[in-house]
Amino acid sequence: MAVTEALIQKVLAAITQAAGASNLDLTLGYIGTQPSSYPINSVFLWTSGPQQAIVNVGLKPGASISLRSLEENLRRKLPQEFPGTHFSFDPGDLISQILNFGAPSSAEVAIAGPQYADVQSYANRGPERAGKSKGIARCRI
Repeated sequence: MAVTEALIQKVLAAITQAAGASNLDLTLGYIGTQPSSYPINSVFLWTSGPQQAIVNVGLKPGASISLRSLEENLRRKLPQEFPGTHFSFDPGDLISQILNFGAPSSAEVAIAGPQYADVQSYANRGPERAGKSKGIARCRI
């Protein structure tokens, strides 16, 4: 877990730099799996082991940067600065997380059909088509 903790410290520094320290209200991180004695229900922390972390970042009311622009900036910056890591930008509030059924994105598409080859062919065209839609940050199969 020490490796993940050190990495998260660097990621938080990159987030602080991107957002501007004066715009951040708080940061909260969970690294690895939580022990049973920890006072939080693990249904809200979907970490599978010491290699995974969840970081929540809150902007101050009236911040000079919008959450959307910060996310877009971090989507480009973080994977380049920390190769080999994967980042997702989940909703921070519990209601959006529940309405999203726990999916790491705001939309999830399931494709089904009687012939696997047809389904696979159709599904493989999805990311190309979705990438042309405004508001879709990333699409993967």
